[in-house]
Amino acid sequence: VERLRARAAEICERRGLRLEWRHLQDHPAVPMSPRLRRVLASVIGSVGQPQREMPSGAGHDAVSVAHLADVAMLFVRCKDGVSHHPAESVREDDVEVAIDVVEGFLRSLAREIGDG
Repeated sequence: VERLRARAAEICERRGLRLEWRHLQDHPAVPMSPRLRRVLASVIGSVGQPQREMPSGAGHDAVSVAHLADVAMLFVRCKDGVSHHPAESVREDDVEVAIDVVEGFLRSLAREIGDG
């Protein structure tokens, strides 16, 4: 963040612009639930998709609810990796896979609760 602020200040100075920087939010990373990650990975494998774990520093909803419940995330592939932007685009077949995975995930959790 400090490097971004310094670079922005340099650019503004060079262009004769005034820079105003407001700190809006700062959230620490939250861990994903190992149990939910295992269930999610199992379901992803069961629908024939490769499993890839990836770190994310984005301020997803998980940050807001992690203090209330265990969290895990499923990412859907976006065209050219563009996400959280008006240019974001996903393929219909990727959304279909995501829906299948979420359904399987919820059914697996329901079975766990029913067995518990």
